[in-house]
Amino acid sequence: MRMGIDIGGTFTDFVLFDEATGEFSTFKVLSTPHAPEEAVLAGLDQLLIGQQPEEKTQPSTQKTGSQLDLQASTSSPQSPISSPQSQTSSPQSPIPNLYIVHGSTVATNALLERKGANVAFVTTRGFRDVPFIQRGNRRFHFNARWIKSAPFIRRERCYEVTEGIDCEGTVVTPLSETDLDAVAERIREAGDVEAIAVSFLFSYINPDHE
Repeated sequence: MRMGIDIGGTFTDFVLFDEATGEFSTFKVLSTPHAPEEAVLAGLDQLLIGQQPEEKTQPSTQKTGSQLDLQASTSSPQSPISSPQSQTSSPQSPIPNLYIVHGSTVATNALLERKGANVAFVTTRGFRDVPFIQRGNRRFHFNARWIKSAPFIRRERCYEVTEGIDCEGTVVTPLSETDLDAVAERIREAGDVEAIAVSFLFSYINPDHE
């Protein structure tokens, strides 16, 4: 079974695809902006406990994270969302294998509206200014009048660490624990950092240093 989940500013939407029958089921709950994961868990609870659909209720009468509409939208409109117990042959395995794809509209909204956590950026020494040089998203590389977009991270919250991995994933410069300790202390002293992004050179080949 495959499930798609998208967290929006108002609703959190679910689409369930049963590969065995070819049927789709869709439902949604009200989002919980203060803690987006709560709406996801509320929706998954409705799916995994096999609760029967209820009549549609106006959103204004519902609490955030509560069930809004579990009426299945399938090729057979009368059939409710099937209970996970009926999908498995073993009572010891009440939950079917789920392939979950997660999309988050709230993340896109955070970028567009420039709302979100204060982030510290930790990277390989010598690459601190990459978010500010902005070579990657230039539409016109030879336009001398091109105006850069405002960075998402403040420069004073960008930190460098001595380390190095080459394009084949080989460590060429050991990770400096002294640098790590110094960066950790500076982040603590800053007092306003709510999240930390770590992006080391060629870490997608060898993530050991990250």
